[in-house]
Amino acid sequence: MDWTTIIISLGGALLTGGGALSLLYYKENRRAKQIDNEKSVVEEWRGIAEERKARCDELKESLDRKDAKIDALYKENSELRKRNDKLSSANTALSILKCKVLGCDKRQPPFGKNENCES
Repeated sequence: MDWTTIIISLGGALLTGGGALSLLYYKENRRAKQIDNEKSVVEEWRGIAEERKARCDELKESLDRKDAKIDALYKENSELRKRNDKLSSANTALSILKCKVLGCDKRQPPFGKNENCES
């Protein structure tokens, strides 16, 4: 037996025994690793999406609370305006009826002439 026959025999044994299978499994292993990588990327994006959704819900709740507070302040503001209008009207009426003459002999303005003003 010469060296070429021995080398060819060993090469054939390797290729037919484990070499061919290793070539077949290489593609499968590569594809499995790609699938694992894709799964990890998808899980990462799902986590990010869930965090964003949770943050969005928190912001909506905060906005709802602020809207409720703004509505309450508008209601309070309208009540204070009504009160201010009533007091302003009462003040105007009283300033019209106010006696401008100190002695009250000749009442100015002439409302209630028959009444005596006692200071």
